[in-house]
Amino acid sequence: MRKKMFHRLLHLALMMAVSVVLTAQEGVVPFTNYLSSDYKAHNRNFDVIKDEDGHVFIANFEGLLCYDQTGWNIIHSPGISRFTKLYRAKDGKIWFGGLNLFGYLSSDENGLLTPVYIFEEHNGSFLGDVVNIYEVGEKMHIVTSSGGGWVHEGEMQDYVIERQTDYDKEYYKGAIINDIVSFPDGSYFMATAGRGCVMMRADGTVAYELNEGNGLCNNNVNAVYADSLGYVWGATDAGVFLADVFSTYTRFGAAQGLYGEVQSIASANNQVYAGTLQGVFKREGATFKALEGIQSACWQLMKSPNGKLYAATADGVFLIDGDKTERLTTAHTLSVLPFYDGTFYAGEIEDLYSYTNGEKTKIGFVEKVLNFYRDNDGSIWVKNIYGQIFHCSAVLESGFDKIVPRDENGKEKEYNNSIFQADDTIYVLSGENLTSWQGMEDSLKQSTTIEYWLPGKNVHPSFIFPESSEKIWYTDSEGKNLQVYSGTWYLQRENTNLYPIRDFAINTIHKIGKNVWLGGNFGLLEWDSERQVPDYDSQSKVFIRSVRLNGDSLLCDGYRMRGDAAKTDKEFSFVFESEVKYLDVCFSSNIFSVFGNVEYKYRTSEEGRWSDWTTESHHRIIRPSYGSHTFDVIARDRYGRVMPTASFSYVVRPPIYLRWYAIILYLLAAAVTIQQIIRWRMRRLMREKKRLEQIVEERTSEVRLQNTKLEAQTQEISAQKEEIEAKSKSLETALESLKNAQNELLRKERMSTVGTLTKGLVDRILNPMNYVNNFSHMSQGLVKDIKDNLEDEKESLTEDTYEDCLDVLEMLNGNLHKIEEQGLNTTRMLKAMEELLRERRLKIVENDAVAICNLAIEKAKTYYAKDIEECKIELKGPEKESKVMVDLDAEFFSKTIMSMLVNSIYAVRKKYLRAAYSPEIRLSIELEEASNEALFSIWDNGIGIEESIINGIFDPFFTTKTTAEAVGIGLYLSREIIEDMGGTISVASTKNEYTDFTITLPIHHQNSEE
Repeated sequence: MRKKMFHRLLHLALMMAVSVVLTAQEGVVPFTNYLSSDYKAHNRNFDVIKDEDGHVFIANFEGLLCYDQTGWNIIHSPGISRFTKLYRAKDGKIWFGGLNLFGYLSSDENGLLTPVYIFEEHNGSFLGDVVNIYEVGEKMHIVTSSGGGWVHEGEMQDYVIERQTDYDKEYYKGAIINDIVSFPDGSYFMATAGRGCVMMRADGTVAYELNEGNGLCNNNVNAVYADSLGYVWGATDAGVFLADVFSTYTRFGAAQGLYGEVQSIASANNQVYAGTLQGVFKREGATFKALEGIQSACWQLMKSPNGKLYAATADGVFLIDGDKTERLTTAHTLSVLPFYDGTFYAGEIEDLYSYTNGEKTKIGFVEKVLNFYRDNDGSIWVKNIYGQIFHCSAVLESGFDKIVPRDENGKEKEYNNSIFQADDTIYVLSGENLTSWQGMEDSLKQSTTIEYWLPGKNVHPSFIFPESSEKIWYTDSEGKNLQVYSGTWYLQRENTNLYPIRDFAINTIHKIGKNVWLGGNFGLLEWDSERQVPDYDSQSKVFIRSVRLNGDSLLCDGYRMRGDAAKTDKEFSFVFESEVKYLDVCFSSNIFSVFGNVEYKYRTSEEGRWSDWTTESHHRIIRPSYGSHTFDVIARDRYGRVMPTASFSYVVRPPIYLRWYAIILYLLAAAVTIQQIIRWRMRRLMREKKRLEQIVEERTSEVRLQNTKLEAQTQEISAQKEEIEAKSKSLETALESLKNAQNELLRKERMSTVGTLTKGLVDRILNPMNYVNNFSHMSQGLVKDIKDNLEDEKESLTEDTYEDCLDVLEMLNGNLHKIEEQGLNTTRMLKAMEELLRERRLKIVENDAVAICNLAIEKAKTYYAKDIEECKIELKGPEKESKVMVDLDAEFFSKTIMSMLVNSIYAVRKKYLRAAYSPEIRLSIELEEASNEALFSIWDNGIGIEESIINGIFDPFFTTKTTAEAVGIGLYLSREIIEDMGGTISVASTKNEYTDFTITLPIHHQNSEE
């Protein structure tokens, strides 16, 4: 009993720095598991403890595990005995015990961790199993299963060995409580044998449970340890876990019965509902329950003025009352706007409708409405999937008017607008221009009331949630980096606490009291926006954990054992010989993060610049140069705050032949050699000078006589050379132009001849094919009429005759359907041949290729929005701010780019339907100024192209799709168009990995330059 009381008091003392109050939570707090596959040791763990520098120590069946966020180390005992107990003394020293062993951890001046054994089998000590360790005054007390056994004389002066005493066990729901950690507010965290862990409130009620049902690695938890920041470590029979028990975030997902990506959140009658791609779910305590009757995608939940809840789903509109659902419509509906009298508007796929007492009335010509808004004057606003805005006054007969706002440059912007309502005022965001609707003037005016929440340029939120006109929540263009602004100031605390979820794509937000509900593909997050977590005000550090030379020599291990010789922080410094291949550096923070990542940035004095932020906690310095260098690393915690720099210095000595004394010898030898060469050269020059003076004297007179004649001949030859070079260049240019003209003339002549012959043949075939299609379709109608007549005469026919006639008619109808289908396929192929033969007259002028490509991308996103959303396709284009001017025909070039993008969307969608992955399509532009060319790359990670057919994909009528999907002229026409512009097109692909089409066009054509 004394052991248990002391254990509780110890953990209570360690948690006195935590100044938070645990509130009721019913979801799952963030936690993570570390399994044997992670730490490469036995499954079973007996105890866990953590020091102030961020090292975690785990008593494992196989040895003592040490974890510092960069890697796992294991210390084996001399007799390969298990470790069962750990204790952190007042001076910070870590003590351990196990089967017939007891000792503490030490570290040398380089931070290399070593165990110091006080008792172990090899020195003749026998303790049994160590079950507890504690200190009283200056002596360490060791509680064992055998009471000490036999030890050598003189080894007991600083230690007291006790025998384990029996005490009454405590239970939770029939499971033995193995360990407890308490918190200042009276709450406590229990580890049980068989039921996982339980968080208890101060009043004795259960806050939540962590067990195998909601993802815990094992239900047999042997020990738990809470650090000063509220994080709890647990040792189980199948791994180790770390839980953030004071997290402001509570997560709900599949383990809590919530399935599918969350699209909408609503509360009605004190109940929380979530609409996902797999139906509607209602919260019941710590779990969610699916509502029967709604199994399809729910796009929107909307509460009516009288408190009733409506759901817009793929199967129509439903009315929800508690657990009951009533289906009101059957058409696919994206949005709903209910009224007090039971009337509601439904934004269906093809149009906008009103439902009154079950009667359906069309009220507009707006397709795919995503959101409804009702102004304070009773008028209705809608936004559709294309970002178009429509407005209708309170009198529905007046119809809907399209509202086209202007962007920050004053240009009309019909598509991709954002609209939201704050305090009965409608706001429209177009690009970076924020406007509000002035009902008295029926126009949009520049907003001056809430423009402050736009923190800067290039803000294009994909989601906006106005809590009020003075508190706005919004994301970036990808739905990530959720921020909140209030008044004219930045909410530092709230946005800092939102930093851990910056990479979550938010689809919907709902606020209930102080709690904010966030929904997306991650499920649901409930955020207590007013609670302060313990690590928010903590000062974290980053440490150099280890340095290895050439992958094998460990130079330092970064441990600083308290109560040991190496008590002070030390700046490590190393000297290496010239044979250094690389240095491996590991670093990490002293604070663990369960929810949100710790990121690092590093540099060496050789490189000078900092790396990008990364979650990787190691770096390899390859072939460091000779001289003195430093390595610096900084860390950014899960709140985005930067920690102080950690560093170490190192010197790489040059080889002997490059050291200072060797260089001095080289210089002396070079000086002597040069002196001798100069002296020898001077003597030779003097002899040569005398000989030359004689020769010069003899030749001077002759040279003077010939000088005039040579000068005249030189001028004549120079003139002739220049004339010949000019004629040669002119001839080469003429020959090149003639060759190009001949090739183009031959190609056009061949195409003209083939086109003339084929066009007549196509026209002759199309007419009979139209007859085949029309008469087969009409014959199907006749078959139906015969079937109806046969049904009328059924009583006058025998049963066999009637059944035989029906079978014949069914076979005839099927044959006619196949004839019509094949006829339509043939007609499509003939139409494709007409397209091939159509004459194309290009107008090649200077155009902005970036603008053309981005316009094609926007069209693709609009026309294939459903496929992009369904498959989560990431479609990237060139930077919109850049400009690349190229001579081309804008219309035909845009068609070519659009055709390539459509092929890429088809490829990634087909691969996604086989198995879910992250589809990506990239369109990039590069300039080759040296060759006067622009390179356009359309890359995707779709199904790719087989090597056996890649050489034939540009052939006409070659396709891997079915006849009903395509006829195979797209790539052929694309190549013809690019070649007509003087360019080339090529493809590189690997099946099931990627496809990359490259278009090369001259930046300036010769005729445009002239």
